Amino acid sequence: TSVTVTDAEGHRLAGRAAADGRSWVSDRKAVPGTAYTVKAATRSSGGTARSTGAGFTTAPADKVNKVDWRPGTGSTVGVAQPVSLVFDHPVKNRAEVEKQLRITTSNDTEGSWGWIRDWSGRDRVDWRPRTYWKPGTEVTLKAELNGTDSGAAGGWFVRDYTTAFTIGDRQIVEVDLDRHQLSLVRDGRTARRIPVSGGTPGGDKRSWRGTAVLMAKEGTINMNSETVGLGDAYDKMVDHSMRLTWSGMYAHAAPWN
Repeated sequence: TSVTVTDAEGHRLAGRAAADGRSWVSDRKAVPGTAYTVKAATRSSGGTARSTGAGFTTAPADKVNKVDWRPGTGSTVGVAQPVSLVFDHPVKNRAEVEKQLRITTSNDTEGSWGWIRDWSGRDRVDWRPRTYWKPGTEVTLKAELNGTDSGAAGGWFVRDYTTAFTIGDRQIVEVDLDRHQLSLVRDGRTARRIPVSGGTPGGDKRSWRGTAVLMAKEGTINMNSETVGLGDAYDKMVDHSMRLTWSGMYAHAAPWN
């Protein structure tokens, strides 16, 4: 027995027939609100071939969940860059969603997924390598979410997602806020040292200590302290702004210091 199930665009829903040929089960869930055509070919014990057809339509999704992802396809990123997926609606069935996510690398990099709340308040899942990526690693994400239920109040996914990117040079910026010194270490060698200043010592405007990913080079941007509820307001156009967190921490030019 052979069974073929396709949608209106000819995309095949993969699956397999039972050993006795009496039933067929898809390898993944069907897409909500989609019409499918079924064609089955059988052969009797006497060798007579028969074929039959049928059709069905799945119920539409009452809510559709979508994904924003980073890095973008074809990009070259640094050795600390996570793979991030941010969901439009809450994801209650996290284990089910995570099963549909696949990371493959050119050198079998070890890593894992972790769920957090994004700065926007939405659910987010990151895949991070156990240690820094190796330069030159090629990375592919396949999120085969089409037909997956994200759970109560989250809705269904109705498409798959994929992205592929490459890891660039190993560039680590080390900042000593006490000595006001920044060192750029490229592939294990100090390439440059730059004098720096930090935020106001203590309080809400202090510079955070720890490890952060340089997420984006945003050029000249407006920095307004009132947007994050800080007193002693400032409102400046600031050059060479490089984002370190989605909540608003930047490395940037500070000619006033």
